[in-house]
Amino acid sequence: MGWDWLLDELDAREESEIPDEDDYKMDDILDDEEDEGEGWKKSTGYETYEFDSVKNLPVYKKSFQYGLDAVRLVGEIAKKRQDAVLSNFVEGATVPGAKISGGFAMGFDMHSLGGNIANCKRGLAAARRALNALDIMLEEGIIDRKVHADFYQRGKEVRDELEEYIIELRRRFERGIE
Repeated sequence: MGWDWLLDELDAREESEIPDEDDYKMDDILDDEEDEGEGWKKSTGYETYEFDSVKNLPVYKKSFQYGLDAVRLVGEIAKKRQDAVLSNFVEGATVPGAKISGGFAMGFDMHSLGGNIANCKRGLAAARRALNALDIMLEEGIIDRKVHADFYQRGKEVRDELEEYIIELRRRFERGIE
């Protein structure tokens, strides 16, 4: 049963709502104000991060997709078998994207960059746990070598790119202290 009925009801409400003309006018005003604010920041030497949204960050996109694929894989396996290693794998595969997103939301200012880095390090630890869980799943015959190779390769890419991202954030922090 669950909460599916509530999600369906919310979707139906959103579909039935028609935006009025005032919504578009307000969006234009807010966009203009935001553009003016960005210009002012740049004129003072304020350095914005290269990505305006976490959804555009390559390491996030890769880790998010990996997490989704892991959930799908385990969903199929779980129909036949329940095992703790499956939970460990899904957790390890989904946490990096969430931690990258959370760190991005903290921001890149000096007062929040340390928290961003710490969040990403938690995601990195989870990515490593996912790789360990994949090895156990192969050893126990839960997945075959082909599935293992695919998910292990992609998991390593997430881990490695997240390590590089953390190094980049640390460099940014060090430059700010100098």
